[in-house]
Amino acid sequence: MLPSSRIALALALTCGLAGVRPDAAAAQANALVSQAREVEAAVARIRELPFVHSVSVAVKDREAIRAYALGRLDREYSPEQFRAKSESMIAWGFVRRPFDLRPFYAELLAEQIGGYYDPFEGVFFIADWLPSLLQKPIMAHELTHALQDQHFDLKPFLRDVRGNDDASLAGAAIVEGEGLAVMIDYALGPVGMTFEDVPQLEALLDTQLVADSSSFRVYASAPAIVKQSLLFPYIHGLLFVRAAKERGGWPAVSALYDSRPASSEQILWPEKYFEERDAPTRVELPDVARALGRGWKRIDRNVLGELGYRVALEGLPGGAGVEAARGWDGDAYALYERNRGQTALVSVSVWDSEADAEDFERAWRSVLDRGGREHRIVRDGTRVRGVVDVPRGREERVLRSLKSAEIAR
Repeated sequence: MLPSSRIALALALTCGLAGVRPDAAAAQANALVSQAREVEAAVARIRELPFVHSVSVAVKDREAIRAYALGRLDREYSPEQFRAKSESMIAWGFVRRPFDLRPFYAELLAEQIGGYYDPFEGVFFIADWLPSLLQKPIMAHELTHALQDQHFDLKPFLRDVRGNDDASLAGAAIVEGEGLAVMIDYALGPVGMTFEDVPQLEALLDTQLVADSSSFRVYASAPAIVKQSLLFPYIHGLLFVRAAKERGGWPAVSALYDSRPASSEQILWPEKYFEERDAPTRVELPDVARALGRGWKRIDRNVLGELGYRVALEGLPGGAGVEAARGWDGDAYALYERNRGQTALVSVSVWDSEADAEDFERAWRSVLDRGGREHRIVRDGTRVRGVVDVPRGREERVLRSLKSAEIAR
């Protein structure tokens, strides 16, 4: 749902190193630049990949970095795009009305902002307020992004895949997973360990992130879809990078940039990428505005993906939502609006088997019933069509229109 790559810069402190308070006085700029040069050499050694050229650096205070980050965010997303994403989050039941994503992002940035590398400018911005304990590990993370950019060009990974936030999330997982891997290797270097040597890595990260999140009011109040979308590229990206490195060292990680994963499913289940590759089924929805009736227009269309369905179904007991989402093979949804605020959600999803489709249908119906939502769901083999909050009397017409959705591998 959300473009986590756009605000990855705001979450560097939540990747196992957050919760430390700033020093009383910021380090001098020239000392920070010298530290960055030392870390730059270490990153190249750890990653077994030389920098093409030395990275440009600039030392900035909190307000300057915050203003720059917000400006970049606003250049990437218009107010209408933010509003459409907000309405889609409401329609899926991720948040309650009223909810406005743009000011929430602004608050999150203000709370979490740290130094970061900007591939559009080719500059690493060093945060002058961070404590010395954190500076070098965070430098290692961000300078890894600079190294990635010099060799693989990060810009395509930071731009959204049009109409497919799930694919964007998968791309971000490569970038942030590798950044976190090198950062951990840098931190563990003095004891001769790497991130691959850490036992129960996923559980350790989960525990650390839960502990750290209590220190951050805005993050702690974030909807589950926001938290999951923000943390996914780090935690599951790191595990995916580990799976790649186990199969062929750092060269196997480099190869990911030429053949990027296409879905959160492939990141969650690395064997679906590295072994028998399970490419997502592409779903193209017809425009159902006419079937909805006069005055309706489409304001958003996207892909929810396995991670999104996990969150949509997470209210079910005993982990049933995670299991129901596991059979995901592809989907698309669209959000329509009439009279600003009256919305209708339509969705077509494809599942690995008829049993998987039946499990999802049952789970989604249960979630919608619990929420008191008006809905109709129809299953045809491995495909599930659903409409939510469609005007009464129009459901069958819209469902018939959705039968013409184009399905392709």
